[in-house]
Amino acid sequence: MGWLTCGRARDVVADAKCLDELFEEPRSLAAAPTDVTLEIEETAAPPPEAEEAREAGMVVAVRLRPCDGDAATAVDGDDVTVSGRAFGPFDATLGPGGDQAAAFAAVGAGVVARVLEGFHGCVMAYGATGSGKTHSVCAGRDGLLARACAALFDGLGGAPATVSATCVELYLDGIRDLLAAPNDENRAAALSPARSNSPAPAPRKAAAPRRPAIREDPARGVFLEGVERREVAGAADALRLFRAGARRRAARSTAKNEASSRSHAVYTLEVSRDVDGATVASKLHVVDLAGSERLDESKVSGAGAREAARINASLSALGNVVAALEKRRAHVPYRDSNLTRLLQDSLGGSSYTAVLCCVHPGASEAANATATLRFASRLRSVTTKPRKNVDPKDAEIARLRAANAALAREVARLTARLA
Repeated sequence: MGWLTCGRARDVVADAKCLDELFEEPRSLAAAPTDVTLEIEETAAPPPEAEEAREAGMVVAVRLRPCDGDAATAVDGDDVTVSGRAFGPFDATLGPGGDQAAAFAAVGAGVVARVLEGFHGCVMAYGATGSGKTHSVCAGRDGLLARACAALFDGLGGAPATVSATCVELYLDGIRDLLAAPNDENRAAALSPARSNSPAPAPRKAAAPRRPAIREDPARGVFLEGVERREVAGAADALRLFRAGARRRAARSTAKNEASSRSHAVYTLEVSRDVDGATVASKLHVVDLAGSERLDESKVSGAGAREAARINASLSALGNVVAALEKRRAHVPYRDSNLTRLLQDSLGGSSYTAVLCCVHPGASEAANATATLRFASRLRSVTTKPRKNVDPKDAEIARLRAANAALAREVARLTARLA
């Protein structure tokens, strides 16, 4: 896509690890003569809001994790093949032999650059359970999240800015604040790893926690109300918060994954700073989606089966939204799930978005690989209309100042001619 500032990336390793092993520490105007007619040519740059929103396609990359046995999925140039059937082309195809830097170059670097320019941005990892999504997003200092934090603060370069972090999960399609004080024992029990077939823990009465809510505002777009927003001073500070939040995320051991994520996690950095006299507020989402799951493969039951059903339902809602956007339908069913509601701006709104579709290339995973690649192909047709997020009052002040400066220059020029 035209807005992607990085080069082609290839050969990236995806090595699934337990959640507990992830998230290591990182890094006065003069009077004009009354007999002179002023012909003013404004040369000042237009205020930020004067830039019209232009369509931008999603950046879509496909990443294959390592496979010990027979493989049915392989990279073939810009395409990916499953048992000989080709899908693509994609913006980047990442094989099972490189490093995490290539994954960030493919989907992260360009988005962060746009966030630094004042646009919203979203980096998302999608795929079936066990395909390497959480490793891609969260693995130590090399994951997309750590690299995005580092790139954002490096890009700010010490310039005055306020950066705050939020961290939420969507568990059973409910929104839970992972940075809030753990004052609800029911929630703590629900988030603890459990055996796949163990019964849900008995609830205990506790004070009702503050419930986050999704809100929408013409200026701010879709946002979360009632969540902890922690100001952070640097990348290491942000990553410490995100690591603490990730440890409270719902996880469960299944037949396919020792620490299977049972929720969608959304890590967000909100940036506010002064640009040419106007307040610009942008945000970066890094989203680790839970994987689609088949009960006959994961072997879960009881609470685990209910989790899987809600995960699959929310991913189905995501698929329906993407299908509606692809076909440019008048109605897009964002409100069918909290996941699609929260990501509305990222999917079809005012954000630059890049998606890393993770695939297990094993022969036994061919059906999951095919489903993921079909979804990736649909994403290639989806566009958003990014716009800079400038405070309207500040933008008007900036416009008037620019006009005033142009007047002053013209007065000075004419005064010099009459002298």
